[in-house]
Amino acid sequence: MGYKGKVTPKFFVDANAYYNRSKDFLSPAVNIATTGRKVVKRGDTPMSEVIPGTPEAGAAFLLTYVNFG
Repeated sequence: MGYKGKVTPKFFVDANAYYNRSKDFLSPAVNIATTGRKVVKRGDTPMSEVIPGTPEAGAAFLLTYVNFG
């Protein structure tokens, strides 16, 4: 919602407003290691350092969330 108006030839007024409500913003847990691929790193960090106990060869099953919107 907004309003824009000209008060004088050199003076304008502009007002805007935005309102939003979100529900269930995060997705259900999603496996990102699919079709036989393994997750080996997050950025430059090996997954064995990110998640202790993960094999050096990577994780065949790794769940994460996806933001909607």
